[in-house]
Amino acid sequence: YGVYGGAGTVNQVIPSTDRIMGISRYIDSDNSKLLLVFNTTRANKYNGATNAFTLLDSASVMSGSDTDYIWSVNWQSSGGNNNLYFTNGKAYDGTSLDGIRYYTGTANVTVAFQPQIDSAGTRFLWGAKLIFSIKQRLLVLNTYEREGAATINHPQRARWCQAQGPNNWDDITPGGGGYVDAPTGEHIISARQLQDSLIVFFTDSVWTLRPTSDPALPFRWDKINSFRSCDGKMASMGYDRYVPALGIRGITATDGVETKRIDERITDFVSDEINIAEFGKVFCERSYAEKRWWTLFSYGDSGENNKVLIYDDDSKAYSTYDLAMNCLGYGNAGFDYGLDDFTLPNNLDWTLIEGPGDTTLQDYFYQDTQEIFLGGDIAGIIYIMEFGGSDNGSTIDTEFVTAAWNPFKEEGVESTLVSVDFFVDTDKYTTATIDFFKDNITARYATKRFDFLPN
Repeated sequence: YGVYGGAGTVNQVIPSTDRIMGISRYIDSDNSKLLLVFNTTRANKYNGATNAFTLLDSASVMSGSDTDYIWSVNWQSSGGNNNLYFTNGKAYDGTSLDGIRYYTGTANVTVAFQPQIDSAGTRFLWGAKLIFSIKQRLLVLNTYEREGAATINHPQRARWCQAQGPNNWDDITPGGGGYVDAPTGEHIISARQLQDSLIVFFTDSVWTLRPTSDPALPFRWDKINSFRSCDGKMASMGYDRYVPALGIRGITATDGVETKRIDERITDFVSDEINIAEFGKVFCERSYAEKRWWTLFSYGDSGENNKVLIYDDDSKAYSTYDLAMNCLGYGNAGFDYGLDDFTLPNNLDWTLIEGPGDTTLQDYFYQDTQEIFLGGDIAGIIYIMEFGGSDNGSTIDTEFVTAAWNPFKEEGVESTLVSVDFFVDTDKYTTATIDFFKDNITARYATKRFDFLPN
């Protein structure tokens, strides 16, 4: 990966030591997109012209922990202002922190959002774990509601606003908002949209929240199973026909009818690789350009995400990489790069047909408004992912192990290999070291070093 903005410049989100907890894009009414980055206390917007982040708000607006990731959704109005609603999953503290907030795109400020949920003005929505835009409504899950002098958590609740009316959440007056509680004692952990429905993961079960034709109750709960689970707010991902998720019982996928395991090749991965105590930091995101599903996780006894599990959509294969990243998201190129920008001072001194790896100066992420896959770490730095042939300037090492050399192994016959062919899609300067071992002997009997590409 490379640092966001190029030219080898480190872009740190203020305060510089605070971890990145969310990467989102505000979509304006003209369909332009603005990158917003969140840490545990503040929201920041990216300025492509200056290649720098600017703080929104004059003081902290959140007090999140290292597992209170930001969940956001765009509300695209018809004839009105577009808003980006976001929450860290905590209840509004009654003064200035947490709860649901939104950004309008018109000023360096975010707006607190505590709509009243009854016509008498005695109850208010003070927060939610998750928020969606579905069927012309904002919909929140696992809510915090202010009732009189008490803030009450409703962990099984889905609450929605009036159709096309994000400011009307009145659940008493007909035509306003409403709510429905799932008939279970479990808590909502995560959710993803699947077409017009939501796949909702509870503590030990999976449900759908489906739209109905009844204007008095526009959504209903349907249970899918009682034995699968997702154990992290960000440990699920949306696909066109199913929703995969990670839980301590394995990696599953739900299509709205059933939930089944999809980790047949790595059935013990979750139990053997992921630090269960840090499951709240598991973070999933899709790389649409490369057709991959990324899962950041804490390996072994690490307290922070230090590895990534990648699922390749085409081959259906899993692979793991060492990568210390806290969250993922998308941004956009802030401006077009011209030919004069590809210079040594910008660390872009390439020819027309040359670049790091398969990259050239004509690639999509050097064009204005093009989508860029981003990652944020615990030091407040934003990186471009899947960029170039190095790991932020360092070499990338990898290891493949196989025992499938002898074609006559099952017959108990030994064989001598005259030659071995490797078919690779490689970076320009990749070198390899091949070690050969016999049976279970740990000392290699032959070693060969070579370049993947000839001189």
